[in-house]
Amino acid sequence: MNPYRACALAVGLALPGLSHAHSSVAGMNSFYAGLLHPLLTLPHMLVLAGLGIWLGQHPPLRLKTPLLAFAAGCAAALLLTTRIAIPPSSQNVVMTVVMAVALGCGILVAASARLPVGLRATVAAVAAIAVALDSGVDSAPTVLATSFTLLGTWISTTVLLANVAYYTSLCPPRQWVQIALRIAGSWMAAASVLVLAFALKGMPLA
Repeated sequence: MNPYRACALAVGLALPGLSHAHSSVAGMNSFYAGLLHPLLTLPHMLVLAGLGIWLGQHPPLRLKTPLLAFAAGCAAALLLTTRIAIPPSSQNVVMTVVMAVALGCGILVAASARLPVGLRATVAAVAAIAVALDSGVDSAPTVLATSFTLLGTWISTTVLLANVAYYTSLCPPRQWVQIALRIAGSWMAAASVLVLAFALKGMPLA
């Protein structure tokens, strides 16, 4: 199968799931629902995977500052979602911003761009804010349930990012391995472009 058709098929299959990105998993504990939320949301996975791979492409790995920036930005934005409700009419805009960030991360991976640690931290903070603003809880029975859901999301996104970056940094510096990582980045960018195209055509993504 043509790789571009395969990518389009994968995005197409994933699109129906995007409409449930803000809902809790039925019958599941609030904390675990929050933990699973980033893993079940395609745009968030594209951002976290792309950002993690890109951070891991910087030898030697210096993850402390970018990870702190990501964790702080994510926590602040998640807290903001409990204070300011994003209207349904704006959710598609937020999702479009998330996909734009995913596209940027994919391009950085594909280009194997090496940036100073300060800029890496800035990119990480922007990605965290975009993902977190799109992770607000639509409805929860109690404030405590909402808190546990958002805590689970914060832990999941931060740990996932750290692990992707760490294991990417362990990849041998052989040319074919680095080429494979850059190809993965180009596929992430292509998937992001496809979803953005759906958004520009007016298809609801959230």
